[in-house]
Amino acid sequence: LRVNTGMGWLSKDYVASVAFWNESVEYLMVDAGHDTYDRVDLVVVSWNFVQQEQNPKLIIRKGTPASSPAVPSLVNDSSTIEIALAKINVKRGSIELSDTDIVDLRGNDTYCPLPSSSPDNKTSPGKCPATNIHSKNSSRTGC
Repeated sequence: LRVNTGMGWLSKDYVASVAFWNESVEYLMVDAGHDTYDRVDLVVVSWNFVQQEQNPKLIIRKGTPASSPAVPSLVNDSSTIEIALAKINVKRGSIELSDTDIVDLRGNDTYCPLPSSSPDNKTSPGKCPATNIHSKNSSRTGC
């Protein structure tokens, strides 16, 4: 899976936040589909804000194969915050992805909310990066 260049911001609260950017195309490996069941994976930006010197990382959060697969949970706890850039519908038996298997979640209030302003003019914990995500064989240039 190809994640194009882009930037974003992650925030646990008004104190723990980080701007990040992906300066070059990054490729993430998505496991092949299960023999019997479909699966839903997420393209995730994960940040351990306790170790603030650590930059956010792009990862694949692998779901569980099932007859009605659920979206895997994001980690948002006392040390880590995650947002999902995209949902990947991994079909049973598949060994390749197409753009139709990828659902853009940027701007989705549940998975990747856009930054917003609070009444006191501080930026509230918004998180959505501006980047493009495609299957490795895609010829698209934007989402």
